[in-house]
Amino acid sequence: MSVPLREVIDKAKGARKTRNLIYLFTNTHGQRITETGFNSAWRRLRKKTGITGITFHDIRAKALTDAKDKGGIDYAQALGGHANQSMTERYIKGKSVEKIEPLM
Repeated sequence: MSVPLREVIDKAKGARKTRNLIYLFTNTHGQRITETGFNSAWRRLRKKTGITGITFHDIRAKALTDAKDKGGIDYAQALGGHANQSMTERYIKGKSVEKIEPLM
């Protein structure tokens, strides 16, 4: 875990009312968020923002694509926790684009 990520997690834990926090993402009672709870929050967020046609896995695919661009496929695989590169490639397939500088 990177130092900046550790600092953010520690700060988030310190901001909670309870000091015995075990989970970073919790419900209002300090308990770990369930899959159902996460899905409900995700659905409400999409509705509130008017964003359609996106899933949480799209964010994961974007993160792994960026990781591949910065550190290579091995880095993306490690970040994704995949046992093999083929699973990582399924996430990033078709997500990479060539970045160019505009003419001006």
